[in-house]
Amino acid sequence: MESSVSIEDTVSTESPGDTGASHGHRVVTALWNTGCAAAVLVFVVIPAIGVIGAMPTWTEHRRTPEPRGLVLQLELRESASPLERWEFLPIERDGPAVAILDHGASAFPKTLTVARHPSGELPQRIEPATDADFELARAARRTKSSIAFDFDGIGDEFVTGGDARYGRGLVLSGVDGRELWSDEDPLEYESNERLTPLGDLDGDGCSELAVWHPRYDRSDYDTELVDAIFGAKRWLSIVSGARATR
Repeated sequence: MESSVSIEDTVSTESPGDTGASHGHRVVTALWNTGCAAAVLVFVVIPAIGVIGAMPTWTEHRRTPEPRGLVLQLELRESASPLERWEFLPIERDGPAVAILDHGASAFPKTLTVARHPSGELPQRIEPATDADFELARAARRTKSSIAFDFDGIGDEFVTGGDARYGRGLVLSGVDGRELWSDEDPLEYESNERLTPLGDLDGDGCSELAVWHPRYDRSDYDTELVDAIFGAKRWLSIVSGARATR
């Protein structure tokens, strides 16, 4: 006759010591698994959610600016602080040119760069620059730049910043106040001084405008991981009033 053994009939052969060791192993394994899951959550899942959530800002922040009426565009160094100071001056350098005065920061020296308009040729770059170099550039400022701002040849007004327009630049008609041109950079930390009138550089009767695109490294101020990895580039665009309004 065949014998059958039910579960209830089985007898464990583990000793009390074996049972304790097995229980301890299970506890260690559970703690290890919990720690791994927490690490994945902290170092993988949460950063991934942040990157995905910031994707629209990331792509807009990194696009090459294309303001209407663009004639000349220069790529500037990256920066991590909205407190840095830059100047853009119309000067004479064997013809019209723009002097870029970078007042520097803790990690960057003062720099003076001259770009001819509209070719973009760089006949001069001084790094590190001194206050005396900056004063020479200011002394070379074109006298024509002191005339009224005439973006479309009539006499207009440029507006930058303001409570309702922080980081946005506008040119308004001097005749009826209508908007002739505008630019807004998609930044969380924007500069309130983005427009600099340059006078009529090319002699066509309409003023040129220096448009600054700061593109700060936002990882110093926010959870912008992409900026921390890739950095952030600044741009300077020279816009022609004649091209922008006709």
